[in-house]
Amino acid sequence: MTSARNPVFFLVAGEESGDLHGAHLIAAIKVKYPNASFVGHGGEAMKTEGMEIIEHIDNLAMMGFTEVLKHLPYMVTVMGQTLGKIQEVKPQRLILIDYPGFNLRLAKNIHPLGLPITYFILPQVWAWKEKRVNIIRKCVDQALCIFPFEQEWFEQRGVNAHFVGHPFTEFHKPSMDKAAFFNKYSLDKGRPVLVLFPGSRQQEVDRHLPI
Repeated sequence: MTSARNPVFFLVAGEESGDLHGAHLIAAIKVKYPNASFVGHGGEAMKTEGMEIIEHIDNLAMMGFTEVLKHLPYMVTVMGQTLGKIQEVKPQRLILIDYPGFNLRLAKNIHPLGLPITYFILPQVWAWKEKRVNIIRKCVDQALCIFPFEQEWFEQRGVNAHFVGHPFTEFHKPSMDKAAFFNKYSLDKGRPVLVLFPGSRQQEVDRHLPI
C-alpha cells in the first residue's frame, strides 16, 4: 500500500502529444511530491521523467474507425491488463491525459473502485458527442481544462472543472511578435493566414499532409 509521503500516480496517455504533456505534468508533480513514483501508459518523454511504462504509445495511437476496429481485440486486452495493474499498484490517483476513446471507458470501469480520477486535456464534448459529459460528471473527480471557456461550460453541466491553461503556452514562448513574423515572411497583414496542423499521430501526418 502506498503512502501520502510516497504517492504512486497511474497515468494514461495514448498519443505523442499526450506523452509530451504527461512528461511535463510528471515534472510538475515531482516538485510537490519528490518521492512520488509514476506508472502507466506513455512514451519516451514520460519514461525519461521516470515513469514505468506498462504500454507504449507506439502500440496505442490509432486513428479512424477502421484502424480501431482492426486492433479492437488487442485494445480489449490492454483495457483488462490496465484494470488489473491499477488494482495491483493501488495508486493514490489515476490521471487520464486526452485519448478519450480509451480513457473514458477506463474511467467508467475504475469509478466503482473509489479511486480518485483526474482528467487532463478533456475530450472536446462541447464540439461533438456531448453526451459523453455524463461520464465525466459521474466518474471524474477533477477535470483540468486547457481552454478558458471550458471551465464554465463543464461547470454548468455539473463537472468539477478547473482552467489550468494550455501546456504549449508554458514551454513554447514565441521568438518574435506578430508584426516581426509578418515582415519576415512577407505576409500581408490585411489578409487572413491559414495554418496547417496535420496532427501528432503518424497516420494523421501521412493522410493530412498531402492535402
